[in-house]
Amino acid sequence: MKRQINLLLTLFCFTLFSVTAMAQSFTIKGKVVDQKGEPIFYAVVV
Repeated sequence: MKRQINLLLTLFCFTLFSVTAMAQSFTIKGKVVDQKGEPIFYAVVV
């Protein structure tokens, strides 16, 4: 029983890490502007 729990936990961790790695491969491009439409220089989007 303990071995099955360890196996499931290991598989869950590998799945979680692979999803995280895939999520970091997408690139989003755009422009950050203020209310007047002027670009905001050195803006950081998290």
